[in-house]
Amino acid sequence: MKKSKKILFPTDFSQTAANAFRYALLLADKLEANIEVLHVVFPEAEPLDFPVLVAQSTQMRLESAREQMTQFVEIGLTQMVQQLKNAPAIASDIELGTPSKVIADTAKRDSADLIVMGTKGVRRNLERFMGSVASGVVKKAHCSVLVVPEDAPLEMEKIAYASNLNEADPFEIWKLIKMLELESPTIRCIHFNRGNEELNPETMEEMETFFIERSPGLNIHFQTLPGSEFVDSLNDFIDLYEIDLLAMYQPHRSFFENLFHHSNTREMALKTHVPLLVLKAG
Repeated sequence: MKKSKKILFPTDFSQTAANAFRYALLLADKLEANIEVLHVVFPEAEPLDFPVLVAQSTQMRLESAREQMTQFVEIGLTQMVQQLKNAPAIASDIELGTPSKVIADTAKRDSADLIVMGTKGVRRNLERFMGSVASGVVKKAHCSVLVVPEDAPLEMEKIAYASNLNEADPFEIWKLIKMLELESPTIRCIHFNRGNEELNPETMEEMETFFIERSPGLNIHFQTLPGSEFVDSLNDFIDLYEIDLLAMYQPHRSFFENLFHHSNTREMALKTHVPLLVLKAG
């Protein structure tokens, strides 16, 4: 018996979230997956003189969130009913806490296979300093995360996979195809090189040979992407080749590695203008 996939969809009830929810519904329909819709209420500060008032205020916010959740799901399903072959089973959950942590914890608790969430990207200096919720979820989640920017259509014909030319890449590309049940996609496997890296061309050739020998029908291309700024170069590439979906692999790192490592995946989660799928190690 085929195990049902589970998608966790965090929402803040915004227009960006509504668009991403339509995307999640279509994806769930395609994958025959269930959806858990999650809203996180950020706790208020609790002054020592007014703990009862704070508790009452929090309870009111939770009740309001439940009403908004019902409306959000109903409107999303109504808008998409004509496009869905089989409407997915949907559960809802309201939690209290810090959004990125609660989302990651809920995904692990409920054994989600994929987190799908919307993002507006960086708008203000404060967001650039603090990072968005999507970026935080990408960092903390145990499972893969699909970040959907505003107004992104559900197209998965042209895929870009940003590669570090490591041993995991062939497996991650296969995982990408299997996870999203892609049919005859065009995949462009690109390696970013700022120009100060000694690139061994044999590595790229070995990967290309690997796929030619094992899946000659797969339309996959390998190329190096030069430039000085990773995100800008990648977005230019996406525009040039009309990419529908960008996939990136995020390996596990220790606490000290994370402390000194600049994460391209989390930066891209802030600035992407096409859906970004972050594939997690394991």
